[in-house]
Amino acid sequence: MPDIFLSYNRQDRPAAERFAAALEARDLDVWWDAGLKVGEAYDEVTEEALRSARAVVVLWSPRSVTSRWVRAEATVGLRQGTLFPVMIEACERPVMFELTQTADLTHWTGARADPVWRAFVADLEAFMAAPRKPPAAAARPDSANGGKAAGSGAVPLMSARPGGFRNQQARRRFLIGGGLAAGAAIAGAGGLFLWQGRHPAVEEGSKSLAVLPFRNISANPDEDYFSEGLSAELRAALTRNPDLQVAAPTSSRSAGAADADVRAIAARLGVAFLLQGTVAKAGKQVRVSADLVDARAGLTRWSQVYERSLADIFAVQSEIAAKVADALAARISEAVAGATASGSTRTTAAKPDAASGSGNGDAFEDLLHGRAAYSLAASEETDREALMWFDRAIAKDPDYAAAHTWRARALSVLAAQSGDPATMRPLRDDAIAAATRAVQLAPDFALARSTLGWVLFNQALDARRAKVEFDRARALAPGDADTLMAFALFCARTGRLDEARRDMARALVLDPLNASAFRISGTIAIIARDYEQALGELERALRLNPGMSIVNAFKGEALFQLGRLPDARAAYEAEPSPTFKLAGLAMTDWKMGNTTQALASLEALRTQFGDSALFQQGQILAQFGEPDAAMDALERGYEQGDSGLAQLRSDSFLSPLHPLARFQALLSRIGFDLVPTTQ
Repeated sequence: MPDIFLSYNRQDRPAAERFAAALEARDLDVWWDAGLKVGEAYDEVTEEALRSARAVVVLWSPRSVTSRWVRAEATVGLRQGTLFPVMIEACERPVMFELTQTADLTHWTGARADPVWRAFVADLEAFMAAPRKPPAAAARPDSANGGKAAGSGAVPLMSARPGGFRNQQARRRFLIGGGLAAGAAIAGAGGLFLWQGRHPAVEEGSKSLAVLPFRNISANPDEDYFSEGLSAELRAALTRNPDLQVAAPTSSRSAGAADADVRAIAARLGVAFLLQGTVAKAGKQVRVSADLVDARAGLTRWSQVYERSLADIFAVQSEIAAKVADALAARISEAVAGATASGSTRTTAAKPDAASGSGNGDAFEDLLHGRAAYSLAASEETDREALMWFDRAIAKDPDYAAAHTWRARALSVLAAQSGDPATMRPLRDDAIAAATRAVQLAPDFALARSTLGWVLFNQALDARRAKVEFDRARALAPGDADTLMAFALFCARTGRLDEARRDMARALVLDPLNASAFRISGTIAIIARDYEQALGELERALRLNPGMSIVNAFKGEALFQLGRLPDARAAYEAEPSPTFKLAGLAMTDWKMGNTTQALASLEALRTQFGDSALFQQGQILAQFGEPDAAMDALERGYEQGDSGLAQLRSDSFLSPLHPLARFQALLSRIGFDLVPTTQ
């Protein structure tokens, strides 16, 4: 039984050697494939070591995240409760591991006296000394406490590609155009505890709760997609109840995966209650166990087990949502006994829009398969696989609004990652048609409204039509963090700053552990020209997820506008997105008088990205004092559907163009004349 199983990609062997040597110097028994003996069967020996190790240390890098072997080994570690990941090079980890606390040793060179290394080893040794969780293989559907640890795979909603990203991994990391969060990484020791002060203390009689990921206790671990999808559906149903405050999925998964103590989880999320449960699926039969826990008292307030056919699963979701609301109402009424009838605290049960669900169990199962594939965000292939599942669901139930909504999202991502306008437009138009169909089927389905607004604004560049959908989504789901973030960013982009700030503050209360939420909050502060606040919010995002894309570019913009040009340049140098890095360096070097370097960055941007970065070219040319050339780039970008133009009204680098009639005409074409200019 080795202490440590070291998982890495062969191209990272030098780093693996450093880790193995330094860990062995601590008298730890490290298994890695360099120790295989002649004649040993690789698969058998590896699996035995993997399943018996006290810690599975995964070295994440741009190479290992694409390795099926490393992903498989990390998955086993996650299921066993032995996963202890470390980032050795900035990269976007597979989505299902994004919410697992990860050490950042990207700058470690092997020095064993390095404080970062020493802290890492101390945490690792403490981790190994803790009681080990039972492996997934020991789980049984009828086990009360056994089963696989809940996976932390996110079910992302939407992201955008700024000005035409071509890089596959970059396409989902960017939220500037949308705001529908795709999940966040919790990196660095103590990352889960950083922002507890963001939300107020939980009051007696609070109607706040978090839905933790339901655990899959089926005999088949491949059924994870179903339990995770069911959790997401339940959370969505509860957020439709205006009387409840429901923690967002990203933060709920993060806190729930980190600690089994209900009081600690609730404290991190600022909620009074937790809804948790298990799912066992066998063929077309489903057994769902749900428990509502009063975190302050540490007691279960309501518990129910449902054994139904797959065809009845939507009814189960609705019943759980209603029972939870009623149980909360009863508990809250006890806490504030003596309230008059006119001031009743009775909670109204959630009323899910039945049209957004399906009476066809097979269609529902296909939808969850599609969401699981979509959440991988691994390649165009997985996105097309997701689209295939959504199409299958619609074929079985043509009136399934949720399936049309997710189909629109998959099409939108495929459109966003296309560098060719001729390919992008049909995908975009199909996405709009799918989202429109979803809204027609379920007019009160907030997710459909928000999806349609997103595509109309960021890809069709139609702010007028998008406003109708975003406003309606906000009215339908005032307690959903993703809806609030999307609405807040749209409002900021279109000049409604008071609304943007109000709803972003609300979203941060609901989603206090989401790096993407702080990135959006920083973006809104930049739009409001509050650059010092922006820097604070962006630093929070980086502390939660040091490798997050676009954040350093936003930092660079804030520092640029504050006149701190050397610091701005350093921020742009640290930006992993080449599009934003080159654009920021070009503008900063020009401002600093480094003309040669500025022109070189502009040329590199044109060479590498061409017309897929027309918005960034417009920014640069505006700062270079070439307004006509800048407008040429922006107008061409509009014709090609460059999603960067969703920032046209709010982008600080375009300020020199504001007096131009051509600029004002372009604003009007997109629909930015919705409100008076306030900047």
